[in-house]
Amino acid sequence: MSDKIHDLASQSRAIATQFRLCHDIEGALALVAMLEQVVALMASLPPAQQQLAAGLMRNALACQERKDWLALADDLSVEWQAFFTLVAQTAHPTA
Repeated sequence: MSDKIHDLASQSRAIATQFRLCHDIEGALALVAMLEQVVALMASLPPAQQQLAAGLMRNALACQERKDWLALADDLSVEWQAFFTLVAQTAHPTA
């Protein structure tokens, strides 16, 4: 996994932990910073991964609007991790 993708995956896990600990303000601020980095990364991704990232961002914002912190934490821990793994594998295929 590239350093940037690895860093984003780590941030995602840390933000999920913040939401699970009811630190929603800190988590929301960290989420904005992470999403800004994802937006910057999107230009270098294939169209299918861009669409996937956009869908994940829409879902994260919907969870935030509903104040559904546990669903957001689950997405950050599962869906976002899968996305970052996919991006890393696409950037550096192993075979």
